[in-house]
Amino acid sequence: MNCIKSTDFSYLGLRRYINSTSLIEYIHDNIDTFTVDYSLDIKMHKEIHANCRVDVYDYHHEYSDEIVMCEVVLKSNNSKRFVYFLNNHGAITKSAVEATYCAEEIELHGKFSGKYRISASNYNEFIKNIIQSNKLLHFKNVALEEFKVLNMFMKNVPVELPEYKDILDIEIKNIGIRDADNGSLSTLNSINVVGIDLQPILVGFKVVRLET
Repeated sequence: MNCIKSTDFSYLGLRRYINSTSLIEYIHDNIDTFTVDYSLDIKMHKEIHANCRVDVYDYHHEYSDEIVMCEVVLKSNNSKRFVYFLNNHGAITKSAVEATYCAEEIELHGKFSGKYRISASNYNEFIKNIIQSNKLLHFKNVALEEFKVLNMFMKNVPVELPEYKDILDIEIKNIGIRDADNGSLSTLNSINVVGIDLQPILVGFKVVRLET
């Protein structure tokens, strides 16, 4: 096991939870350098409101459900690594960071589907604008003031790109919607990056109705 000392997250904008962008950026910036054949699967177990301890294993490890906040599997052709963000109740003490995005709607293709143009001059820009595009697309279909949109999992996320570009086009296709009794719902989208040979990225969102 390789234990990385606690994270030092900042909230983004007005959020009061640590979002998936910050978690993926943390892995990219703090775990051993990867080649372009690596990808990751990430699953959020709980909303994260504190800093975490990060454990890295070469095999799946069992923890009690109470302490696992997020689980990530790093995959290449030859290996897997398992990354666990664990609750250690470390308070978020850094000032909030202004969230700046560059994600432009090109066209819509129906419910939760469409084409967006994003900035992707480096890895962190690519990740945050991929996720933001999907959130913007959700708010084309649900009322911003009535719902919170949470990224619950992603699959086949590249850990590096073969090349970075100032502008990339992405195609987002909804492949599943599941309704809940209280008016909330879950969605599953597939993302294709135009002009780059990547596996489709799968992303699952929970659209939660806010309490009034």
